[in-house]
Amino acid sequence: MTTIRVHRPDLAPGDTAPLEMAPREPQPSGARLLLVDNGKPNAKALLGHIADRLRDLIDVADVEVHSKPSAAAPLDADVTRMLAVRSRLVISGLGD
Repeated sequence: MTTIRVHRPDLAPGDTAPLEMAPREPQPSGARLLLVDNGKPNAKALLGHIADRLRDLIDVADVEVHSKPSAAAPLDADVTRMLAVRSRLVISGLGD
């Protein structure tokens, strides 16, 4: 299992605060993964690597990529609803 280390700038060195994972529903077998390519350079390649790793961790039956026309263009509300209905897990590239 992978370890995620969280650094909290609001704590003094050596102080610790317990962190709990948010509750999650179990993923159904054969879930569809949707990747939203934001149009930035290398976003599609990075999301592809993430999808490959997720296939090792959970049962992903299908991976779909939705590409935005540009990073500056938001997803249309109707497209967002359609993508949400079609997929169980959605990952979108953000930032640079």
